Amino acid sequence: MDKIDFYLGDFQNWDSGYEISEIPESVDQAKARFSSSNNEKPDRLFDNCGLVSELPFYFKGCEANTPEEPYVLTKNRIFSNSGVIVFSVQENRHWSHYYKSPPDIPFSEKKPVAFWRGANTGDKRKYSRRGDFVKLNGGCVDSAWSFKDRKQPRHFLEHKYLVSIEGNDKDSGLNWKLNSNSLVLMPRPRTVSWLMESWLIPYEHFVPLRDDFSDIEEKVSWCESNQSKCREIVKNANEHMDMFSDRQEQVRLEIEVLKKYFKKLSECTNK
Repeated sequence: MDKIDFYLGDFQNWDSGYEISEIPESVDQAKARFSSSNNEKPDRLFDNCGLVSELPFYFKGCEANTPEEPYVLTKNRIFSNSGVIVFSVQENRHWSHYYKSPPDIPFSEKKPVAFWRGANTGDKRKYSRRGDFVKLNGGCVDSAWSFKDRKQPRHFLEHKYLVSIEGNDKDSGLNWKLNSNSLVLMPRPRTVSWLMESWLIPYEHFVPLRDDFSDIEEKVSWCESNQSKCREIVKNANEHMDMFSDRQEQVRLEIEVLKKYFKKLSECTNK
């Protein structure tokens, strides 16, 4: 599967037999709605929508889509392959520290600690709950809420092991963590974004954790006993992230996704 097919997801198989629960929006309508509830305005996305088509479209942005909505433009999918993933939504939040990497140090010079800081967001019904991990603070784990002990990315990177925990959707720091000299430990991601999380393989790109984090000490101990393997995993994670290093190429890919999106949308809605 190529990247464009990945981002289109189940929409490629969509036809007019699906019931549409969303109201189509013009570029101006989508801009107004999104700008009223978000700090970032993905103007490039909306402008590119207007560039490739005059059709109205279905836009959810940051919200989770459902399997019944394969036709929405979104920043990520949760528990499904439904929804067309775009690059521009909250691009600064997810990609700024990737394209402008914080200062880092060699893996061997980092502290042998599993480190996490984050906000107290996330649906309690999710498998990975941030509050559960904060309670495990101590020993080989350094975990706290950001509002109590806020740290910058350069402080994260003092540690060998960076824990990634999904909140309302994806971990906003996962992109730069996988691109660093530190090793990512996390439950298998349920959220898929432009990063293509479902292509990440346990013990190849990250060290897997149980959804309740009950194995965190065991996994840190394994890492400490397998430092060569840890370096290999870090290298593989960096290579995965190299796919996104050309920012203009990501913009080009997004335009190609939009072209296919509007072509398919036109074919289905004109039946």
